[in-house]
Amino acid sequence: PKQANGDDDMAQYPASYGDWVPPPPNAKISNNFAGAFGFLETVRLVKQFADLIGNSSYSVYLQNLQNTLISEFVVAFYNESQGRFLTGLQTSYVMSLHAAIYSDDIMKNVLQNNLLAQIQTDNQLLTTGIIGTKLILPVLEAMNQVNLTLALIKGKNASYPSWLYALNDVLEPATAVWEIWDAPSQGADMNSRNHHMYSSVSAYLNTAISGIKNENHNRWMVTIGHLQPNELRWSRWSTDQELVVFNWEWHNDHVLEVELRIPISHSASVSIGLRGEYRMIQNDEKNGAKQEWRLVNGKLMQNEVTSF
Repeated sequence: PKQANGDDDMAQYPASYGDWVPPPPNAKISNNFAGAFGFLETVRLVKQFADLIGNSSYSVYLQNLQNTLISEFVVAFYNESQGRFLTGLQTSYVMSLHAAIYSDDIMKNVLQNNLLAQIQTDNQLLTTGIIGTKLILPVLEAMNQVNLTLALIKGKNASYPSWLYALNDVLEPATAVWEIWDAPSQGADMNSRNHHMYSSVSAYLNTAISGIKNENHNRWMVTIGHLQPNELRWSRWSTDQELVVFNWEWHNDHVLEVELRIPISHSASVSIGLRGEYRMIQNDEKNGAKQEWRLVNGKLMQNEVTSF
């Protein structure tokens, strides 16, 4: 869409569904905002592809286009005096932070702070639809707010809306991810009890929360002790047929048991997120050997080993 002077009219950018099905009674972000975000996000992603294949001239063109669109987006939707887009819904903050839709670091910091404030205003409960829900957890993780992501996943005392609310529902406890947040109170149309609508949480649990990420087909990044016992007590993770296994459990505030299994031809880089001083004991199941190191603030002080 164009304005009378020929410039892009970002405020009128079309979208069909937008940030579909936020939890009632929460409002949905305007479809125009979601559509403009989708356009900007597409340009950003295609630029990354251009960089990957070495098409520098097209990358420069897309970077210039992205800069222009960001400026137009901010003019169309941002209220500088209030530090928010439109009415300040959670979705508006996470869309802009995910796609780097801000003019400078000052604006970025304002958006981050106001997102955190808005989540507190919303009683640490989600108000997001399908797009906002997919983005909010990794955006908060990038802000070092893993505790808050866990609170959103669990809800306060498993309250609505949250994935734990569905799991603990009195009428029909969830055995898979629901299509909509308030499934039992809605009719039969568009109301599956086993649906991908809000299943993006599984990717977040399987990477950021578990502590293991796949860099490529046989290379892994592993973080040990990234969550403290007051944040999460245990995690169980494996690939199909348990080719790769990464399990951990806090037995108490001082003892963390870790099982990491990496097959031949695979490799892993291991970082240790523990704060304070610990002993690390490695048990070799094959020959019964045991090795011990001292850890101080995540660093091995003896026989330093950071990958295998």
